[in-house]
Amino acid sequence: MQDDEPPFFSFKSSYTHARASDPDTSHEAVPARLAEHAFIMLGAYRNGNPLIDLEAFAIVGERAARQRCSDLRKWKLIERTGHKGVTPCGKSAHLCKITDLGLLYLKQGWKDHD
Repeated sequence: MQDDEPPFFSFKSSYTHARASDPDTSHEAVPARLAEHAFIMLGAYRNGNPLIDLEAFAIVGERAARQRCSDLRKWKLIERTGHKGVTPCGKSAHLCKITDLGLLYLKQGWKDHD
């Protein structure tokens, strides 16, 4: 793994995928398909349209990837636009769009990071 590479692209990473308050079993249960889930979620943003997280989940149909939007934001592969959309239940939610770095990672493909 390169120093500037987001840790979820390496299965050997010590990157934490659970809250500090979660039980030990949550910390041990890092999904084997973590990098794939991150790229699946990133793919939802590939056309450049801003999306709320729920829209991205609906596009990819990947329930197991829910946490990946937060990871993608943390590693600057998607970013908030400064605008908000509306969830199906009428609440406001931040719109995000893919960054140039996110587009680069999509072009490279997740399998390159195993």
